[in-house]
This record gives sequence, structure tokens and C-alpha cells, in this order.
Amino acid sequence: MSEKIRIILIDRHQLFREGIRLILDANESFQDVIVRDRFDKLQEVLALSDFDIILIDINIFMENREELKSILHNKDTKVIVLADQGEEYIVTKAIKTNPHVHGFLMREMEKASFIQAIQTVKDGPTVKRIAHFLTKRERSILQLLTYGQSNQQIAETLDISIKTVKNHVSSILKKMKVHDRTQAAVMAIRNHWVQF
Repeated sequence: MSEKIRIILIDRHQLFREGIRLILDANESFQDVIVRDRFDKLQEVLALSDFDIILIDINIFMENREELKSILHNKDTKVIVLADQGEEYIVTKAIKTNPHVHGFLMREMEKASFIQAIQTVKDGPTVKRIAHFLTKRERSILQLLTYGQSNQQIAETLDISIKTVKNHVSSILKKMKVHDRTQAAVMAIRNHWVQF
């Protein structure tokens, strides 16, 4: 069995914090799920122990990004930003400007996808690869993935079936050698394969 994932969650919304804590505490992949409502409490928590992942609200992250970069200097902790639909531009900026940001999660995600994305970021590689091997349609879908769109939304945007979207997404993940859409989106943003 792989090592359990240690997480700090920083978010201003109590109901969201407590809901995520309950979800992660109920999953055997996680331990030491610490929740805080303010960034200034992060340093005291990190001083006590090492953590694998920091889940942080995108707005809190942007307000404190330079300090966070300093705090995480020489640490292996990975940051995942939490965002709502419509905050894609801020997420892109966060990924481009901070090497510790390894992923983003949309608050509207399903529970299983949320957990899987955290596990993937914890274990996944951050190797950069060239995207010229994607077809034009796959590049269009990759662009929409970086906006956080679901398969249903992509199907509606491109006027194609959900099955076709799923096939293209599978092909994208295979070609990019990543495990999920979050990794694909982060890699695409970091390497400027998509436009914002």
C-alpha cells in the first residue's frame, strides 16, 4: 500500500472546508487532513510537520503567492489551487508563475474525481513534453479542459457526442503520458500549448 497523503486545506468557506475534510477523512488514502481559514496559519502548521499537498483557495493563493513560494522553498510540498467556474484565467496565472502549483481543482467536481486528482498530483510526474502530436480536434478539447469544462460541456461547445469527447480525452491523456485531465491541463498551461 502506498504512503498516505498528508494535506492542508486553506479556504475561507467553512462549509466547504468541513465537507472536504469529511470526504478526505473517510478515504484511507489520506491522513492528517488539517483545515484552516487563513493563510497566516499555514506557516505554524508547516513548522510542526511536512505535508504532501496544500489545497488552497485561488484568491488566498494569489494574495500570498510570493510568501508561499518562500515558505515552500526547498520543500517537496505540492500546491493545488481550488477555483470556481469563471476563474480559469487566475488559475492559469498561478500555474505559470509558481513552480509549486501542480494542479487545480474545480469546486464543482464530483467527489471521486476530486480524490483521484489529488492522488494523481501527489504521485504524478511533472515532465514537460511537446504537444505537436495532438490532432486539431484534440488541441481544441485540451483548450477546453484547461477551462475546467466537463465532458458534457465540451460536447455542447463543440457540438459532438459525449462518447466522442471521452475518446478524444483518452487519446490526449495517452499521448501526453498523464493519468488525468488535471495533469493534462497543467502541462498544457505550463508549456503554452493553449491560449488565454
